[in-house]
Amino acid sequence: MEKLDRKVKVIAQFSGNGGVYPLYLDFSGSYVKLKKPDAVWKERVGRTLITHFSSSDGANRYILSFNHETLEWKLEEIIYE
Repeated sequence: MEKLDRKVKVIAQFSGNGGVYPLYLDFSGSYVKLKKPDAVWKERVGRTLITHFSSSDGANRYILSFNHETLEWKLEEIIYE
């Protein structure tokens, strides 16, 4: 397990009802194709909504977060499987 908490680029799918989930993660210059998240949870930090995702590429698990106010993605941690 490696805790990172760093901003990353993500290609995401947005739905018409405000939903979002990550499809690809730009990690160290190459894109990682993510499977559909198997866990999604939300939290409020002050007035800001943060959605967290647990997704896998089949080899490793990525914990990502999306800030709905700033529209920024963070890679919080990688769990090597």
